[in-house]
Amino acid sequence: MTSKTIQNPSRRDFLKTVGVASTVTAAACSVDPISWDPLVPQELAYPYVIQPEAVVPGVASRYSTRCNQCSNSCGVVAKVREGRVINLEGNDHDPFNMGKLCGVGQSALLENYSPDRIKKPQKAGVDTKITDVVKEVAALIKGGAKPVWIGRNRSGASAAIVDQFVSAYGGSRIFWEPLGSESQRYAVDQAFGGNYNTIPTYNMENAETIISFGAEYLGDWGHNVKNHMGWADSRDSERKNGAVVPRSADNVSQTISVGPRIGLTETSSDIHLFCNPGTEALVAFALAKKLAEKISYKSNAAASAMLSSIDAEANMKEANVNVDAFNKAVARLAATKTKFVALPGGVVASMNESTVAIGALLLNEVGGSFDGAHPTVQLGKEDVSSMGTAKEIFDVLSKADSKTVLFVDNTDLVFQLGKTLDVAGSLAKFGAVVHFLNESNDSVAKTSNCYVIPKGTSLETWGDAEVFIGNHILQQPAMRSLADFDIISAEDVLLGIAQTNGTLAITPTPVLEEGEEQGAKEKEAATEEETEVIPLPVASP
Repeated sequence: MTSKTIQNPSRRDFLKTVGVASTVTAAACSVDPISWDPLVPQELAYPYVIQPEAVVPGVASRYSTRCNQCSNSCGVVAKVREGRVINLEGNDHDPFNMGKLCGVGQSALLENYSPDRIKKPQKAGVDTKITDVVKEVAALIKGGAKPVWIGRNRSGASAAIVDQFVSAYGGSRIFWEPLGSESQRYAVDQAFGGNYNTIPTYNMENAETIISFGAEYLGDWGHNVKNHMGWADSRDSERKNGAVVPRSADNVSQTISVGPRIGLTETSSDIHLFCNPGTEALVAFALAKKLAEKISYKSNAAASAMLSSIDAEANMKEANVNVDAFNKAVARLAATKTKFVALPGGVVASMNESTVAIGALLLNEVGGSFDGAHPTVQLGKEDVSSMGTAKEIFDVLSKADSKTVLFVDNTDLVFQLGKTLDVAGSLAKFGAVVHFLNESNDSVAKTSNCYVIPKGTSLETWGDAEVFIGNHILQQPAMRSLADFDIISAEDVLLGIAQTNGTLAITPTPVLEEGEEQGAKEKEAATEEETEVIPLPVASP
């Protein structure tokens, strides 16, 4: 019996094979690819009955706004197709991120379309109406409860609304982040003697040498996008404000890392100074002492007095640093005097972050990092007077009672502070706890005093920021909220509470041109009209 082999198929056999394969493929693909996944939201796509004027099917629109995934508030451009944001990229006109956007900023898209987002305001875990939440919270405040605000760092008009609201009812507010810059503010005050309410701004693009004491500047430390670009520019032969720096063995930008572990930044360093955990500050002080001796530093009397009390050899021995590598680092810093920058690590890098920050400041002072036309370290560019501390939060939680209404802005207190204090137990004692967030977290409870308000993402709401003094950035919605979502911003909730209680908490002052101010006053005196009461804003359909 003979049979046809696959090497010599007939036309009939080929068509039979193709037909069977097509049938099997169609059967395999007939199952709805998303119907089996309960986490994937299903939406029906319908054509426009009345097409919006700004929407052209197939043609993308772009909206300039800001990223609010962290407190750096980088400028972004949102690409929108048929009313939905499909891509984010940095805004080329932003003077600080200059068209770049980090991975955290890109995650705004994931947050915006997350299947875990809360769709409706909730009370004790049950959906409710925003108007009911506003009335109940307003009644507590009108009855004498004091508002207390705890949340991420805010600036600009957004922070002003919070400040004016809590002040109107005798409350308080704490802007705080678990990985914030309190240690650097403390270091500036201790090193220079005063209350300056600022932190160092690091210009790595001007540096020939970068030394880090646990600062993950290639990760998410500080102004991460600015740091990434500064590091890249410092390694570029065409840095220094566009002037080409000749490459030679003695003129190559280098990075030095100090710490007990190897992270993302350390793997890209030219020199790594290993030290025992928690001894980064000792290494910083020892480097400052040895550098001062090498360059005969005598510029600042206070710094010289501090240097005289440092025993560099004892510090090196306790830190267990390699002497040869340490001396190479000192020689490199001396060779690039006024052109290096020392970066202090945060709480994730050391057990004594404030002392590390003081040591880094001393090293920058000895090396002249604050000097020259293009300094690597500057003070006074950032106002951190509103920055709170963890101790202030502990004080609020320890005094929790029914006569306080706590507003929590996108902060998970139980997760961040739970092992230090019984945060969940403290939250249950407040008259009301109002959480502004988009996804549930460990601090959200099903108690009768717990409210959750979906505040919307930065792609759906208005906002603003002033991270660097004099640099204002606006946030505009690039799209309407998704179907069935009832979002409302925290600022609108505060305005709604104030209006419900008949309190004009926010008093905006219009900016008038010269000559218009007197006319406005005369018109106001003539009309004597009452202030218009704006109804509580509602979410977009």
